[in-house]
Amino acid sequence: MVKKIEEKKDVWADSYTAFSKMGEDSYLKLYKPWIESTGEMFGKAAELSTDAAPENYKEFYDEWVKIYQTSFGKFYPIPTLESNKETLEKFLSSAEESNKLYMSWIAELEENSRKTKEIL
Repeated sequence: MVKKIEEKKDVWADSYTAFSKMGEDSYLKLYKPWIESTGEMFGKAAELSTDAAPENYKEFYDEWVKIYQTSFGKFYPIPTLESNKETLEKFLSSAEESNKLYMSWIAELEENSRKTKEIL
């Protein structure tokens, strides 16, 4: 009977220790970096509001992405974002390829229509 009570105490003690360790790990790996980075970013946001220029916004965004990657990126990775210019260039390139393809179809249809008219 005494052995069963000791085993129950060990289970409770081990569970409490594991739960405490999990809470400590969560704080150290998740909350602490978030709190530190939030304070840092608030300061940079205040600076940004006094000197609002596109370059400063870009710099602020790049810094935010870097801080996010170092603090939360391990847990919730975000895809690397491309600049609007790169995205637009890819879109235009794709549109040009599609345009060439469609123009070849149109030329072929026009040729077929011309030949059909000749036959009729």
